[in-house]
Amino acid sequence: MLAFKSVTQPYSPSPLIKDLMKRYIDAINLCIDIAIEKNITSRNSLSNEAYKIISRYNLPSYYYVEIIN
Repeated sequence: MLAFKSVTQPYSPSPLIKDLMKRYIDAINLCIDIAIEKNITSRNSLSNEAYKIISRYNLPSYYYVEIIN
C-alpha cells in the first residue's frame, strides 16, 4: 500500500490571476470548439485557424502553444 503525505497551504489567488486563468480557460475552450466545428485533427491546422482568434484574449504569446496543444 502506498502512503501519501500532504500539506494544506492556504492560497487565495488575486483578481489578476483569476482573470488570467479565466481568459486562458476561455481560449482553450475556443480552440476545442474550432477543432470540433471544422473537424480539425492536426495541431498545425488548429494553429493556423485559431492563432489570430486567440490573440484577442490578450494573453502572453508563450501561452498560445499550450492553448493549441
